[in-house]
Amino acid sequence: MKTHDIDSAWSNRYKAKVDRVSPHSKRHAFERFDSCFLGVSLQNRNFVRPKLAGVVQWIGRRFPHCTVLIGDTIHRITLEVTQGLVPEVALEEALALGREFIERERRVFERWSGQTEFSFVTCGEIQQRPAYGGYHRHLVRLFETDIPFNESVESFSYAH
Repeated sequence: MKTHDIDSAWSNRYKAKVDRVSPHSKRHAFERFDSCFLGVSLQNRNFVRPKLAGVVQWIGRRFPHCTVLIGDTIHRITLEVTQGLVPEVALEEALALGREFIERERRVFERWSGQTEFSFVTCGEIQQRPAYGGYHRHLVRLFETDIPFNESVESFSYAH
């Protein structure tokens, strides 16, 4: 990556703001925590420079630790729907896009590494963990039986 590319990310800054806090009861207290979570939606305009740089700067000024979740295997569904890819090809492409994002944007996060320790995890890595299957089955059951939970998921999916 050229230095110019990184420098231009800082010169054209966006300011990050809090849109939502979960759970909502922590809306006015979340900055007292020592860690945060940033979910990255691949190929989403909110996660390209310089917007990403603004978000990372905001985190860097507030939290000593941040887990960055790369939504690689979730993005497979988007690729299937928008590009008509078969599931296996969409998964390979989504995993590659996740790796590329981490490699391409690593320096954006490194700029704040003195203030914040950023750790990266992908959805694909989480899905390989032994406990994942049980959690997934529980969420599917909740989605099928808990109407407010189902409506919350559906509402979020339509909004994003």
